[in-house]
Amino acid sequence: MKAFPLLSRSLGSLFTPDLISRPTLTKSLDNLRRYSSSIDLAGAVSDPLRILFCGSDTFSCASLRALHSEHARNSKLVEALEVMVLPPRRTGRGLKQLREVPCRAVAEELGLRVHQRETFRKWDLPDGTNLVVVVSFGLFVPARILRSAKYGGVNVHPSLLPDLRGPAPIHHAMLRGDSHVGISLQTLDDKAFDHGTVLAQTPAPGLPIHPGASLHEVIDDAAAAGAEMLVQGLRNGLHIPPHQSVAGRSIPGLPLTHAPKVTKADSEVDWDAWASVGDFARRIRVFSSVWTRTVLADGHAEKRLLFLDAEEVTEATAAGEEYSIAFAHGDGRRTQRTGQVFARHMPSQPAPSAETSYDVGIAAAAAAAALTDPYRPATSPARPASHSLPPSPTSPSKAIALIPVVVFRSAALIKPLAIDMSCDDLSLILAAGRG
Repeated sequence: MKAFPLLSRSLGSLFTPDLISRPTLTKSLDNLRRYSSSIDLAGAVSDPLRILFCGSDTFSCASLRALHSEHARNSKLVEALEVMVLPPRRTGRGLKQLREVPCRAVAEELGLRVHQRETFRKWDLPDGTNLVVVVSFGLFVPARILRSAKYGGVNVHPSLLPDLRGPAPIHHAMLRGDSHVGISLQTLDDKAFDHGTVLAQTPAPGLPIHPGASLHEVIDDAAAAGAEMLVQGLRNGLHIPPHQSVAGRSIPGLPLTHAPKVTKADSEVDWDAWASVGDFARRIRVFSSVWTRTVLADGHAEKRLLFLDAEEVTEATAAGEEYSIAFAHGDGRRTQRTGQVFARHMPSQPAPSAETSYDVGIAAAAAAAALTDPYRPATSPARPASHSLPPSPTSPSKAIALIPVVVFRSAALIKPLAIDMSCDDLSLILAAGRG
């Protein structure tokens, strides 16, 4: 899905002179001067650039491809291009798998020379290198390396610096509910990350985040915008000193925030603080799922539960049986939530009638609860025999093409909250009791 229908128009008018008319180009350059006034655009002359590109993840790949395209199009600007990446890292269960960074595969695809290192110590820049370009790299470039390149270094950062300094600005922008994300082109500081001179920046509030866009969609569009800003900045000589910052507090009234790396702990449900569907939905967009600990039937055992989706529902939609479910906090506290359980037909299956959906939904909840709840009353709402659940050797609830949903209601929630989960997980938590 292509996010940000406004993105191409917003950036095209500012950073893509090859694709726009001459009057628009003049206006675009005026805008560029406004956001990047470090040099005289008409008089700056750069040596042909011999670039060492330092990158790692998918965000950096777009900038690498853009520089390679510029090298092929205009070798007088980008004369040579080499790439530095980090060594592969162990991932997966038990850290048994080695995964190369995506930037290496792109560099090899483009036929570029690759330097794979975990440190700059006891290493010098390739001969003739006069500019270091860093995009989502992960290593600090020391002053010794920057001094050895005539033009030092530049960096593409996806925020309106100085806000959201740090390695995860897009994550934190989405987590705090921002409707826009910014892009900044800055010099590399020789003492601290993200404290360089800002050479160019998208006008506040930045680029619109499409409602419902996932983290990966936002990253892909921000990466494309950053790559375009990088190349246009080099074309206009923004890397040539002296530099003058064009950034300030970009959004008046918004406090500056640091953007550290996110961890699995950031995706754990905080039942005390998350007070709306939006609190859940934003985190699911960033982490793909959020998790919590549920208390099982014996009142002691706990199971980790993933929530895959969240949305607002009406009372009429949330037709089902009521349960009281307990969730465990990391500090040992427990939170009780009372809600109704029903089943939603999967989009890939033909939708049944409303009556069938309601009957099967209740049947699914009852069957799932029966797996682990010997204390649950045997009575359940009557349903037509034609809607009985198909038999399954492992779980009565696994055979139906429905997604069970729990709707939690409490004073802390503004509206009912629907959270999709697997039937197997649901069967283990309904034993907490019927409301």
